[in-house]
Amino acid sequence: MQGNSKSVCERAWGAFYGACLAASLCLTACAPTHPPRPPEGFSSYGPGEGRDPVDLLADSVWWEANTRRDVNSLEQRQVSWYRVNHRNPPLAETVEIFEDETTEKDLRIRVDAFAPDGSRWSADPIRFTRARARIDGYFTSNQFRHAARIPGYREGMLIRVEAHRTIVRPEFRGGEPLRGAFACRTRFASFRAPEGTAYSAGVVNPEGLPLRMEGDSGPGWREIRVTADGLAPMPALGQPAPEGGYSALRFSVPPQGPRSWDWSRLGDHYLGMIGKDAEGDAQVRKAASGLTGGDPESLARSAFRLVQSRVRYLADEERMNAYVPRAPGRVLANGYGDCKEMANLMRALLAARGVAADLALSQPADAAPLSNAYPSLADFNHMVLSLAQPDGSRLWFDPTVGAAGPPESYLPLLARETLLLRPGGSAPDSVRPAPGYRNRAVTVSRLGPERGGHWILRGEIGLKGKAAFDLNQELRFRHPGPAEARAAVRAFLARSFGIQASEWEWSSPSPDSARIAYAMPADAMLVTLATGGIKLDAPTLMGLGSGLRDAGPEAGRSLPAFEQEDLWILPPGYRQWETRGFAREGATGEWQSSDGGARRAFRCTARTWKAGDQAGLDGFLDALTGFTLASVWQ
Repeated sequence: MQGNSKSVCERAWGAFYGACLAASLCLTACAPTHPPRPPEGFSSYGPGEGRDPVDLLADSVWWEANTRRDVNSLEQRQVSWYRVNHRNPPLAETVEIFEDETTEKDLRIRVDAFAPDGSRWSADPIRFTRARARIDGYFTSNQFRHAARIPGYREGMLIRVEAHRTIVRPEFRGGEPLRGAFACRTRFASFRAPEGTAYSAGVVNPEGLPLRMEGDSGPGWREIRVTADGLAPMPALGQPAPEGGYSALRFSVPPQGPRSWDWSRLGDHYLGMIGKDAEGDAQVRKAASGLTGGDPESLARSAFRLVQSRVRYLADEERMNAYVPRAPGRVLANGYGDCKEMANLMRALLAARGVAADLALSQPADAAPLSNAYPSLADFNHMVLSLAQPDGSRLWFDPTVGAAGPPESYLPLLARETLLLRPGGSAPDSVRPAPGYRNRAVTVSRLGPERGGHWILRGEIGLKGKAAFDLNQELRFRHPGPAEARAAVRAFLARSFGIQASEWEWSSPSPDSARIAYAMPADAMLVTLATGGIKLDAPTLMGLGSGLRDAGPEAGRSLPAFEQEDLWILPPGYRQWETRGFAREGATGEWQSSDGGARRAFRCTARTWKAGDQAGLDGFLDALTGFTLASVWQ
């Protein structure tokens, strides 16, 4: 969701990816008849070697598909063993298990804690408090938090968490990530299905984890199992992995029938839950009559503005409204809605004016590519609107982005994969740039001595497209006050261009353009005073500020499509040059020199590295760093 708060819709559609990064013990499996004993050997250190507050020693999860009366469900059972290394922070002192009463039922829980002195504490569901969950400060209507505090929580304690639940909406589950928030000594996952069914199930391993896989079968069932040892924790959310994604046990179980559905049938199923178009709704028709414009694109822009003016973003989901939008007329009457309700209202307004637009489910930023082998509604966490153009291209609209108009609202979703929802023809697609899209930075700098002989770099930076949009979003939502905004702009100059500004000013950025003027001390740019050499290393390329080196080797990385042109105006006499060109997959760069000036041009069509491809990333960035710097002498 690109609005001011997150919806249950995001967590529901993103359950496959989100569950793997829960910071607390939000786990699932089945209560035993007798309290268990800790396995032998669990007192020795695992992958964390005692450095982390808690080690996940062993984690086992069993999924089983059931078909009864042509209605499918999933049984999920999980047993996890933790060891407490130290109490700072006390991560496992309170065990939390979350329940979604819309898609789940029959949750059973048991926790057993074994202290080093031999004492034991156990908790069944009676000892757990159950309350509506608060997420981003809002109570949810169908998410419940079960919590129990472990008395005598201490170093060396072993904790066993076991639970069991039935998933009654299996189309909103897509698999089991093999890595999670904690380092794990042993991870086991399995999927079992009745004999005679044809549910897609398998292991995807883009990270190249060392896995042991096996299959088994018996009277009336078949099973796939995977085990991994010594797993590092998954990187934090926010590091995109557009090509690789994460290794996982994947499966595709439809709401009914013995065979997995393809994307087209799954899309029809979801559209059926939404219901028919609402052009017949009197309130929607009345609102649509005020749309301006004589062509579909103009009408879509007008509908976008109407939705933003009449509907406040608010995730107030109840039961299946966590997954399916309310009727457009009701959303208009309420005056609030979440991503799917705002997008669906926009579609209904256009339908009332005879314009056919399509809803699209969008993936999280860090998701793996959509798989034709394992279609699932768990792959998505957002909904937008798409309008087909006569030339076959598409325009994308996200009315939850309050800081932007219709031409720019889609920018945060660039390159994300979607499921385009069309009756009888739903299919994966991706959000591509609109005609005229630019992600561009243009800098002009004058370098020379001032103020008693000290060198100063004075310049202007112009931003277009997503480069300006990102700064606009940051200033609008994160730094509303003047002092905070100035600090944010200074930090942006340092982070994105390597400019340590001593003074600066900016024009209030629009969603697609911005201008920043600055000055910075430049004595450090002198190579040696004896030779009169200058190194041109500021401004640096904006792409180098994207955090690629800091993402961690386990994450996939991407360099967005962008272009940058830089001009340095130099004092007279600088004519001897030392530069390097740049030519790598997806990117090119060149330097040009002339009397009194130096120009650098860089173009990147977008570049991605799979998880684990540290060598490829390092080679690219090392070459790019060499290109960034030029030297010039008198």
